[in-house]
Amino acid sequence: MNSYLSSYKLGNEVAALKRLGKQTSGSLGYIANALDFTSADPERKQRHIDQEMSELRELGFDVTLLDLRDYFGDEDDLDVQLQRLGGVYVCGGNSFVLRQAMQLSGFDGALRASCDRADFLYVS
Repeated sequence: MNSYLSSYKLGNEVAALKRLGKQTSGSLGYIANALDFTSADPERKQRHIDQEMSELRELGFDVTLLDLRDYFGDEDDLDVQLQRLGGVYVCGGNSFVLRQAMQLSGFDGALRASCDRADFLYVS
């Protein structure tokens, strides 16, 4: 697994992210569950998601929304989905809310199964 970590949005090394993206084997799953606490303003949340997904598409990524809530209690299906993807982009927000979604969906185990894949990219 390759990783690209940034403290704010896509960060300052976008060229490196593009290079890593060329090594992936499929779509990039966009995980926005760190924003689940923002239900007071769903339009603002959606604008944020749309903007970041658009920025990733401009870099050449095929991006699809991956909502961990759809996999709560269904780790096997999430594992299958991650095997189909070339990586994940985990957007910023509330890390405690994100952590809960990761645990309830079994993302931890599913991600560990992708660690040995040279064609998988983890972006956060």
